[in-house]
Formats: sequence, structure tokens, C-alpha cells
Amino acid sequence: MRISVIDDDADFLRLFEYCIRSVEETLHLKIDIRSFSHAPSPECVMKSELIFLDIAMPDINGFVYSQRLPASCRIVFLSSHSELITDSFMFRPYSFIDKKYMQRDLVKVFRQYCMEMNAAIHIRISRQERRLYISRIVHITVSRNTLTIHYGKEKLQVKQSLSGFLRRYGHVLGERFARNNAWELVNLLYVRRMPDGMFALAGSAEPLVITGKYSKGFLEKYYYYTKE
Repeated sequence: MRISVIDDDADFLRLFEYCIRSVEETLHLKIDIRSFSHAPSPECVMKSELIFLDIAMPDINGFVYSQRLPASCRIVFLSSHSELITDSFMFRPYSFIDKKYMQRDLVKVFRQYCMEMNAAIHIRISRQERRLYISRIVHITVSRNTLTIHYGKEKLQVKQSLSGFLRRYGHVLGERFARNNAWELVNLLYVRRMPDGMFALAGSAEPLVITGKYSKGFLEKYYYYTKE
């Protein structure tokens, strides 16, 4: 597992790495850490599975820096000021760690992440049983009773209706997926709000089509999931 930590305090970076080694032992993980004492270019960290980001840095505020990263990045804000937890919600963090309780909170974050990464559905595609991890499903579309599952860079097709798919797997998908129209289901992890107020999938300039019947439910799930 690859993670990045960004904090201007060298002593804290050493403490963070020490705590990570304890997490490795507790949860039986192998964690590769990249440490930065200043805000690096987004390309340096965007492939990390988790990005631990200090809020109060001298060169740039952590909230501002987080806006430069793709919506798919899982950001964990770091701060000694617990009152900033509420403020951080508007920037859609994966989690928040109070530095005063770092060891305890790190274990919680990694345990949550491992549970989410292991959540999967088993589905038959082209006569083969496939295990699809929920976190890698970007969105699902349907046309003429054929589902297209956009799974990472793959497009997997299966003969099934969207309503039938939801009846079978809805309990596994949970609150992170939302229906935005009759033919599409999106993973909210990959949804971002555009400057004009519209919504789009990460990496796409095309706005999502949100029809009236599904608008209220989509927005309720989006705001619940993102805490925006």
C-alpha cells in the first residue's frame, strides 16, 4: 500500500512514520510512505492510496492544496485543532486525524480503508466469474437491458437490468452510489462539483445528466456522502 504524508514539521514526519510502523504490525499491512515537508506537485501524490495532508502549512493551506488534487484522491486532513473537523467537510476529505490522538485515529482510518477496499461483488461476465471491488467501479450505465460496468479502465458488459442489479447488489454498494437518471448509477467517490455548479465524473468535462425524478435522491446522497 502506498501513502503520502505532507507536513512542514520534520519532527511530526518522523513521529508519523513511527506510528505507521505500529499500524503495520497491528493490521498486518505493508505500507510504503512518501514524506513531503512542503506541498509537492499533485502528480507526485495523486497515485497514493491515501494522502495525509497537514492543514496549517506555511507555503499553502492544506484546504487550498486539496482542491488541486483529483476528486478520486482520498485525503486525510491532519491538524492539532479538532475544531477544524467541521471546516474540513466542505473539502470532501476521506477522514480527519487529530494529531493529539494520531496513533488511535491512524488505526481507525486504515481499518476503514481496508474494509472498503475488500468490499466486492461477484458477477458472471462472458461466462467467467469476476470479483469486482466496489471502490474501483466508477459508474454503471444501461442500454437495452445490457449493463456496462465502468471498472477502472475496463468496460464490462452483462445482460441485466439496472433495477435487477440494484436488487441483488444494492446492499453491498451502500451509500456511496447514487442513481442520477434512469440509465446510470455513479460512485460518489468519483463525482466532483464543477465551477458552474454542475456535477461531473473525475477526469471528465462532461456534466452528469441528472433528471428530475432522480435529482432529489442524488443530491441527498451526494451531500450526505461528501458532507459538503
